[in-house]
Amino acid sequence: MLGELEVVEGDWNALRWALGSVTAIVRSSSREWAVLSVRQAIKWEEQAMEQMGKKAGLMAAGALGAVALVAVAFGLLYLTAISFPSLGLDRAEWTHVLFVIVIPMAICIAGVIWLWRTKKPVALGILLSLGVFGTHLAVHFASHFNGR
Repeated sequence: MLGELEVVEGDWNALRWALGSVTAIVRSSSREWAVLSVRQAIKWEEQAMEQMGKKAGLMAAGALGAVALVAVAFGLLYLTAISFPSLGLDRAEWTHVLFVIVIPMAICIAGVIWLWRTKKPVALGILLSLGVFGTHLAVHFASHFNGR
């Protein structure tokens, strides 16, 4: 464009040429800017989705870990009740509460405290499971000990 400027004769022609040059430069750079902006937005969105996916996976791992802990505690209590029927564990309501609810919840709370700073999504998953277990416990006691 600078080479063409020397060929343009007259001030008005030079002004029209300069305005046309500016228009061409703005159009060209705006297309490039738009393409770069879209690419950057797509890259940011992909990174955000990847981070959300990782956090969701860690949260699910924490929740499944808490469920597995309760399942193991329940399985051990059931195995003990079958292995030693003279203990009468199958009829002891508070034994179930202690071994299936209280001890696993205490372990989960300790895990939440331990993981809160380093693996917050896992800790939140454990807290989610604790909320479900607590709700289950409240409904259980409300339905079984309502009239007693």
